[in-house]
Amino acid sequence: MNSLGNGAQLLAVTPFTLTEFNYAYLIAAAPELKENHYLALTYQCLLYPKSTELRIATHATTVFCPIENWVASNVSKALVSRMINHEMMVKLAKVLQISDDTQKKRALELSSDQSDKRKALDAEVWRLVFYVMRDKPLLSNVDVRFQLNRFPNFTRIHGMPDLYIQLSLLCMRQPQTLKGLQSLFPKKNSQLIALFVCCALSSGMATVLTTTNPIEKTKTESLPVFTHKPARSRSFLRSLLDKLF
Repeated sequence: MNSLGNGAQLLAVTPFTLTEFNYAYLIAAAPELKENHYLALTYQCLLYPKSTELRIATHATTVFCPIENWVASNVSKALVSRMINHEMMVKLAKVLQISDDTQKKRALELSSDQSDKRKALDAEVWRLVFYVMRDKPLLSNVDVRFQLNRFPNFTRIHGMPDLYIQLSLLCMRQPQTLKGLQSLFPKKNSQLIALFVCCALSSGMATVLTTTNPIEKTKTESLPVFTHKPARSRSFLRSLLDKLF
C-alpha cells in the first residue's frame, strides 16, 4: 500500500485487530467506504487471518501481515494514486494467500537493497482511509459508540489535523459517540470528526460498542454478515462480487 507521503515506520506493536464484526458495522454505517474499489480490496486483505500478497503487476506487490501488524510494499505512490482514482486499474490486481514461512522473505524481496520495507499496518491503514475519504461525507445519519483501545502514534501517521490529538485524548479516557464528539467541538468540521471515527475503526485501534437497548440491538443484529473464503489466487472482480453481493 505504500501509502501517500512518508511511510509509518514499523515498531513492536500488538496485532492488527480489525474484526469482521467491526468491519460489517462500519460498512453498514458508512457504505461510502466500500465504493472505492482500491479501499475495498485493501479491506479484503486486512480481514484474511493469514498473510496475503496484493499483486498489482509483475513487480508491484504489497504484503499484508495482520498478525504481526506490518505491511511492506514496493508499489509507487503514483500507482497507488491511479488505483484510488481509477476503478479499472484495480481490476489488474489479484490477492494471493502466502504462508507464514515466506511472508518476511517476500517483504525483503520488495527492496532492491534488501532493506526492511515493513511499516506499521494500523498506521498505514489510518492514513489510507484518511486520504481516500477526506472529501467524502461519512456517517451523516447515524451515531456510533466506540472505544479507542490504542493512542494513535501521530508521529508515524503524518498529515493529520491537530484536532485528532484532542479527539484521541478524549477517546482514551472513556467510550465516546460520534454525535457526542461533534457536540463537544461545534465549531469544527463535523465530517472531519466522522472521518476520525472511520479511521480509528478501520485501523483496528478502536472497537464498536453495542448497546443493550432492544431497539439498537435489533439494528445491530440486522447488519450484513461478512464472510470470506481465502483462496490461493483470486481475481479482484470475483473477490469484489463476493464481498458486496
